[in-house]
Amino acid sequence: MHHPEASRSFYGGIMGLKAVEQWEEKEGRGVILAVGDPRSALIEMNEMTTADGRFDPRFRERFPSDKIDLELETNSVDDRAKL
Repeated sequence: MHHPEASRSFYGGIMGLKAVEQWEEKEGRGVILAVGDPRSALIEMNEMTTADGRFDPRFRERFPSDKIDLELETNSVDDRAKL
């Protein structure tokens, strides 16, 4: 089962990334999150519906391994923990 709210909660709430743009339409919904300065790095998450011509039912299937490699760089993990 796909849980887009869990992803939004993790990146927005736990990682502290700020939404710079959000949308919801019949083709789906999405959010663009800023990694620090919004002019330097962004993460875009999309959830397509069947109304989107690019939709493939496999998008909703779990991967054999749902782990991805995402690298973020920071000057100090301790500074983020103080926020």
